[in-house]
Amino acid sequence: MSRIRKRPTVTGLTTATVTFFLEGFSIIAVTSNFSAGPVVDLLLAFAFHLGAAAMVAYGFWGKWDFRYPNEKNWAVIGFVLVLTIPIYGVLGYAAAFAAVHLNANRRQAGGVVSAFEEHVAYDPEVATALRRGPNMLSAVADLDDESGIVAPLVDIIKAGDAELKRGAIFSLSRLSRKTAVKILREALHDVDPDSQFYIAGQLSRIEKDLSDALIHTRRKLELDPDNIELKVQLARHGKQYIDSGLAETSVQEYFVRQAIALCEEVLDVDIERLDVLFDLAELYALIEDHMSAATAWRRVLDLDPMDVDAKVGLARAYFEQRDLASLGAILQDLEDSGEAPPSLRPVLDFWRASRSSALG
Repeated sequence: MSRIRKRPTVTGLTTATVTFFLEGFSIIAVTSNFSAGPVVDLLLAFAFHLGAAAMVAYGFWGKWDFRYPNEKNWAVIGFVLVLTIPIYGVLGYAAAFAAVHLNANRRQAGGVVSAFEEHVAYDPEVATALRRGPNMLSAVADLDDESGIVAPLVDIIKAGDAELKRGAIFSLSRLSRKTAVKILREALHDVDPDSQFYIAGQLSRIEKDLSDALIHTRRKLELDPDNIELKVQLARHGKQYIDSGLAETSVQEYFVRQAIALCEEVLDVDIERLDVLFDLAELYALIEDHMSAATAWRRVLDLDPMDVDAKVGLARAYFEQRDLASLGAILQDLEDSGEAPPSLRPVLDFWRASRSSALG
């Protein structure tokens, strides 16, 4: 799935450290009298180097889960890179892995301003204001709420020249679909006619992209009805369409029910598909079936007990059911590990208030 899987720090440090130690031993074997003779040293160096490559194929920052296609790719690329390029291969691989995984959240927020910069030319003073203004990422407590990050772009739509407005509208449309639709719809009623035209065009484009993906995937599945991956894709496209806020109320339940049925079909074949379990839990939450959502989140945690996103989803499900005992246990776990996100603050406040009332 697209989201980057959270990895346990201790396991990650262990696998990465073992990889670097093996590569380090290969260097020592080549550069010093590691054994009785140079031939043995060379063989030992190759053995340690091969061990480092094999370790990367097993896992770099924690064990790879080959149910995730991107992790399978990391394993293959890592093995080839480390094996063929001694020393620099593992260093380059580590740098690439860190660049992708450590900056994943920043790309989501920063990409909006980057897209704006790519399509619009403006004075350096404007660029500085966009990057350092009070509405930028540093001032946003909840990364799920992107609207605060792009407030300067909304201001440009309301008061800027035509070229700047078009660039800002285009940049906003590059946000996650749900946020883009929400912000553009709100701006639609408070801008000039030219901006309304461009906003309407971007909203139409977003809806067309979603509907085209649904139609094309459904046609493929009709030709290959047993294809598991096509079922996953169709369920996910339906979920994205509903989550975007573009679907009419009358068809929302149809798409959700269809997506749930597809997820269940996939899980009947492969009960350990974490990405599908995530989709299933979120779909149940969309129709406010919080008991079923909680069941799906627990199934995720049975497979990956360290997954913070699943813990947060389970906490929300317990909160909606007002299951205080179960809610308290999962919130305590998140607080003890320091992994409770800002978006969970209302749930934490509710739990603390409820606990205080009970004690009082």
